[in-house]
Amino acid sequence: MLMAKIQTIPRQQLGIICAVLAVFTFASQDAFTKVLSAHYPVSQFLSVRFAAFLIFALLFVHARCGIATALRSKIPLLQLFRAGLIAAEIGIFAYVVGSMDLSAQHAVFSCFPLMATALSVPILGERVGVRRWTAVLVGLVGVLIILRPGFGIIHPLAPLVLLGAFMFGLYNVMSRYVTQRERFETAFIYMALVCFAMYAIPALFVWQPMTREHMLIMTFLCFTSVTGHWLYTKAFEFAEASVLQPYNYLLLVFATLYGVTIFGEVFEPLTALGSSVVVGAGLYVWWRERAKAVLKRRKGASQPPTPGPQPRP
Repeated sequence: MLMAKIQTIPRQQLGIICAVLAVFTFASQDAFTKVLSAHYPVSQFLSVRFAAFLIFALLFVHARCGIATALRSKIPLLQLFRAGLIAAEIGIFAYVVGSMDLSAQHAVFSCFPLMATALSVPILGERVGVRRWTAVLVGLVGVLIILRPGFGIIHPLAPLVLLGAFMFGLYNVMSRYVTQRERFETAFIYMALVCFAMYAIPALFVWQPMTREHMLIMTFLCFTSVTGHWLYTKAFEFAEASVLQPYNYLLLVFATLYGVTIFGEVFEPLTALGSSVVVGAGLYVWWRERAKAVLKRRKGASQPPTPGPQPRP
């Protein structure tokens, strides 16, 4: 009965539903990470999380094209660099979230699509017009409103969040670069292998016994990592990236709800204002990119689909 009702939903709406559920799952993943980071070394719980993700990736790739086929890459160094970049960014995020409010961290981190826009010029050779550059600068103003430098408000770890946002923006640009040259499954399996290897080895030297309660939370963390990516993959099967991209900003909303309701955080008015500026600038960039893509299609120019922001593993 349930499957019959799901099949009656238009594909685009089904894609949006999967995207929203995926973003909510990723916010839950960050909340579990915040709990575990207060008790265990980052490499310990990330190694377990990436072990679960690696199993999922191997099964996914095996079903799609075969593991041996996916591992054959014409640009292996770029694949390794991209995978190492996201692994390092996730480590930074997990380290910072133990000391910084989840809502504030996501407020700063939400500027990564603007950084990706700026980085697409030197790396991909894309042309960014005056309007989109203006939106990037406006987004920077929003980040300054959130951080309020010079007023004693800035968190000492906030620069690390900005570094993480830069790395994640670069990761998204590199994802667009490699997926235009190789199959998605190749980038996926490289990411899973590198992320696991980067944290499994150091975890052996810092491993601590886990309580039963924390083992349950660790199980939920692994579940959200796998489920979130499954939902995100399904979303892109049902709808185009240009349709789904704005819904990624719901991650800030869900993370804020977790921060306020579970961790007792206070989402300050200026932080809300700065977040609105950053998200508004990001949505404007998305709208301009989509409008330009539609115009090119009307003129008959061929243009490959542009992937939206990629999630963390």
